[in-house]
Amino acid sequence: MREASCPNYREQITAWVDGEVRDPRELAALEAHIRGCDTCRLYAEAESAAKSLIAAAYASPVEVGPLRARIRQRLDAGTAPKPRWFPLLVPRLRWGALAAILLAALAVSYLTLQPKAIVEASPLVRAAVTDHVECMLGRLPLDLTTTDQNEVSRWLRRRLARPVGLAPLAPEGEVKMSARPARLASAEGTQILVERGGRMLSLFIMPLPEISGTLGRRVARDGRDFFVTQLEGYTVVFWRQEDLLYCLVADGPEDEVLSFAARYATSSAG
Repeated sequence: MREASCPNYREQITAWVDGEVRDPRELAALEAHIRGCDTCRLYAEAESAAKSLIAAAYASPVEVGPLRARIRQRLDAGTAPKPRWFPLLVPRLRWGALAAILLAALAVSYLTLQPKAIVEASPLVRAAVTDHVECMLGRLPLDLTTTDQNEVSRWLRRRLARPVGLAPLAPEGEVKMSARPARLASAEGTQILVERGGRMLSLFIMPLPEISGTLGRRVARDGRDFFVTQLEGYTVVFWRQEDLLYCLVADGPEDEVLSFAARYATSSAG
C-alpha cells in the first residue's frame, strides 16, 4: 500500500528512527502506517541503516570524568606530584595552574571525535555500502527508473561504452529498477538498485580499478573467486568478469547474497 501523502511521512519517520516521537497516539498511528506501507517501511529501514553507518564511523570520546575527579581530589588535599627533572623549566608554575592546563588539554584531545576504521577493507567496500544506503534514501540522483531490464542494458552499454551481459535481476515488468553513474573511491562505474524478494540490493559494475586494501574474504563458488565482506549489517560481494569488476550489496544473510551473486555471474557470463 502506498498513500498519496507518503512523502509527508519522511520527516516523521526520521524523528521515529531517532526516538523523538513521544506522543503515544502519534507513535501508534505512524508505526501502523509503516507496517502497512512498503514505501515507508523501506524508507524507515534505510534511515535506520544510515544512522548506524554514520554512528559506527566515529569513535566515542573517552570518559575523562574519573581522571578529572582524581586531579580535583589531589588539589583539594593540597598535594602535588614530586618534582623530577622539570622544576627548572617551570620554577614558578603553581600546581593549580598546571592542573588547569592538563584538564584543558584533556578536554580538547578527548572531546574531539576521531574517525575510526569500521573494518580493514578497501575504500571500495565502504563506498559501496554508503552509496547503497544513500540511494535507498533517495539522496542520490538517478539517470533511469524503469521496469524494463532491456532499457537498463542499453543504458549500461552507453555508460560503460561496451556491451554488458545483464542477467535477470527481478521478475520482468514487475519491479522497478533504478540506475545511476557511480563513483566508488576513485573508480568510475554504474549502480543498479532493485528490490528483490523483499530486500533492496545494489549491483555496481565498473572497469577494474586500482584497488587498495582487501575486498574481503576469498570464497570459491561455481568455479569463480568471490570476495565477501560484512559491513554494518550488509553483505558485500565482489567478483571479476573479463575486464569489469562487479559488486553486489544487500542486507541478506551472507550465504544467500553470495549464492545470488554466483548465479548472477554464471547467467551474465553465459
